Amino acid sequence: MTVTTTTSRVEYSGDGSTTPFAVPFYFLQDTDLVVYKNETRQTITTHYSVKGAGNPSGGTIKFVSAPASTDTVVIFRDAEITQNVDYINNDPFPAETHETALDRLTMVELRNRDLLDRALVLPDSDTNVPDMSVPDLATRANKTFYWNSLGQPSVADVSAATVTFSPYTQPFSGNGSDTDFILTEAPGSASALIVAISGVLQKPNTDFTVSGTTISFTSPPASGTNNISVQCFGFSRIVDAIDSDAVSYIPPFASSRTRSLQGKLAEVVYVTDFYLSGDVDYTQAVIRASNSVSGPVVVCFPPGGPYVLSSTITFSKDRVVLCGFGPASPINFVPTADDELFVFDKGAGAVYSMVQCVIKDLVLYSSDTTYSKTAFKLVDVSELIWDNVQT
Repeated sequence: MTVTTTTSRVEYSGDGSTTPFAVPFYFLQDTDLVVYKNETRQTITTHYSVKGAGNPSGGTIKFVSAPASTDTVVIFRDAEITQNVDYINNDPFPAETHETALDRLTMVELRNRDLLDRALVLPDSDTNVPDMSVPDLATRANKTFYWNSLGQPSVADVSAATVTFSPYTQPFSGNGSDTDFILTEAPGSASALIVAISGVLQKPNTDFTVSGTTISFTSPPASGTNNISVQCFGFSRIVDAIDSDAVSYIPPFASSRTRSLQGKLAEVVYVTDFYLSGDVDYTQAVIRASNSVSGPVVVCFPPGGPYVLSSTITFSKDRVVLCGFGPASPINFVPTADDELFVFDKGAGAVYSMVQCVIKDLVLYSSDTTYSKTAFKLVDVSELIWDNVQT
C-alpha cells in the first residue's frame, strides 16, 4: 500500500437526515480520524463509528444522530506518532509491514504540513527576520497581542499609554430629503458618535443608525448649510509608544500641508489628558491644560464626566477658548466655601483688556447645597463670544 494523495481533510454540511459521511483518504486505524461538528470535537463510539481502516481508498464515519442543516462536519487524519513495527534479527522482512510503517511516517508528515498550512508563517521572501518568539507566559497574560514596529510579536496593556485614538468631526448639509450620509471612517456603532442637527442632539439607534461608513437618519434632516454635525471620538489602535512629534499628520484636503501629529493634537487641549494619579477631581487638570500652551489655548471638556471642580480656576491670557460638548460633558462645581469657578482676569497690572475669549457648549451644575457659587466672573473682558452655556 502507498499514500497516493496529499488529501487528509474533508468538510461536509449536515442536512438533518444523513448519518454516514465518506472519508476519501487512506487511514490506518479508527482512532487516526478526528471528527468535529461545528467547533466541538466528537468522541468515537459516543458520537460516531468508523469503517474502512487500512483501506487505501478510504472509508466512512457514521454519526449516531444526523447533523442538522446548520452543522458543519470536519474530518481529518491525525496518525499516531509511534513506531509500531519491531524488526527481529533474521526474521522475514514482509513488504506490507514495511510499507505500512512508511505509510504512517508519510501520514504524520502530511499532518504536519496541514498544521503548517493553517498556521501563521513568515513568507519565504522575508529577509533579516527578527526574533519571532512570543513573550513568556507571565508577560503575555491578560495582554493584547500585536506586531511591533520591527514586525515582531509583542503584547501590551490596553491603556492610554499603548492605545492611540483617531477622532474626527464631519459636517453635512441637509436638503430635507436625503437620509443617508457617508462618513470619513466607519465608527463601528452609532453609540460611538455624537450627532446634532441644528444644535439638537440626536439619539443613537433611535434618530440615526450606522452601517459601515453610512449614517442613516430616521427622518431627513432639514435643509441647511453644514447644519448636521457628526463627531466621532476615535478608534483604538495599539501602537508602540512613540513621540507624537515624530508622526506626520496629513490632512485629507487638497492644497493642505503635512505637519506633526503633536501639532495637530495641540490644537485642542483636553482636560482628560492632564488628569493625573492622585488628583481628587479635575481642578488641577484644567489648570494644567490651560498652562500647557504659552499662547492662545483651547481647553475642552470631552464627552464624559461629570467633571468635578472644587476651587477657582483663573484664565489670564487673551483668546482663551473654554468649551465642552454640552450635556455630554457636564461640569459639577462643589466648592468647600463660597467661591467662584471660572475667572477671566488679566490681573491688576494689566494695561489692556482681556480680549477675544470664547465660552461655549458648557453645562454647569452643583451637587452642593451649602455654599454660594458663581459660575463665571469676567473682569475687564471685551470681544467675548458666549454661546450655548447652561448654568
